[in-house]
Amino acid sequence: MTLIAAKKESGLEENGKGIEGTPPGALVAAADLEPHELQDLVEVLPDIVAKAAGVPLKLHLRVTLGEGTEVPTEVRSSLNDLLEGVSADLRLKG
Repeated sequence: MTLIAAKKESGLEENGKGIEGTPPGALVAAADLEPHELQDLVEVLPDIVAKAAGVPLKLHLRVTLGEGTEVPTEVRSSLNDLLEGVSADLRLKG
């Protein structure tokens, strides 16, 4: 996926100073990932971190569940338990 396509699909738009919400001069790669693609990313993450050594690197994650369908409370609760095990900031809301 090209960066331009990734910007459009991810809702990131040019604002004349870069991609909205991105510090000036920062590079952004964005894409909607399926679970298996996220697993692929996790496998190469150590290499990404090593190659970016000395350069500020942040990863932003957004989890979307149940587009157009109702998610059972017990599913939401169990997924939140797993997500919060990674980061207290990761919690399904809405």
